[in-house]
Amino acid sequence: MPEINIAERIEQLKPIIWHAGDHVERMRRENRIKSTTKDDQSPVTNADVWANEYIKEQIYQLYPDEFYIGEEDQIASYPEGESLIWYVDPIDGTRQFIDGTAPYYILIGLAVEGQPALGMVYEPEKRRLIYGGQGTGVSIQWEQNEPVQPEVNLEWNTHLPVVIKGADRNFYHKFEKETGIRRIGHIADMHNALAPLEARTQGMVSRRHTWLWDYCAPAAIITAAGYNWGCYKENHPVLLNFGECAVDINYVLPPGTPDEVKSLLLPD
Repeated sequence: MPEINIAERIEQLKPIIWHAGDHVERMRRENRIKSTTKDDQSPVTNADVWANEYIKEQIYQLYPDEFYIGEEDQIASYPEGESLIWYVDPIDGTRQFIDGTAPYYILIGLAVEGQPALGMVYEPEKRRLIYGGQGTGVSIQWEQNEPVQPEVNLEWNTHLPVVIKGADRNFYHKFEKETGIRRIGHIADMHNALAPLEARTQGMVSRRHTWLWDYCAPAAIITAAGYNWGCYKENHPVLLNFGECAVDINYVLPPGTPDEVKSLLLPD
């Protein structure tokens, strides 16, 4: 792994992600949002485009030789084995951003040799920043006040639900019947992958097409807290530099997850 200072990079990125989030939130409050539809029928706004270009410009000024992939760059593939890849979702939850029905986030993640190494998840509405990375632990910072480190329980807890997305009702029924663990589809006011930080879930498994700019940042944060991560393409495990930008299955689960639970949720 290249020698990089994760803690230093986080401090460099804080004013960037704060400014990006505050600017797009102000655009929304002032009714300056214009939306269109992309080829995949998902919405995109002028705020998404602005935030993507702003964050890209700032990261390139700091790290001009590193690879950047933002959602609005429409990059689907890249040379396999890139050492350093920035994955950025300028607005995660564009539909919610447009209609105001649920939180939206700005995600900045860094993969180092295919491992999620740095993650920042900012919720502009609450001015809540969650960040962490290899060797730094996890911190939560509100309103740019002093950050606090959450106490995370890594034990498997059958009383907590698991977020499972992308499967059918038969799968969910089988999981609940065989494990006795409740399945939920989402957390209303927290990024799904980060809900274990508040002891609201045991973890998350997504069995649907997921872009790495949606996964890298929360995976880096939750693994900095001691959780395990992983993703699959066509049922084969892959790292975050395997040459493509989307995976079929991804997860974050505590290290003590029983084998019988993993056998139900993940490929062999």
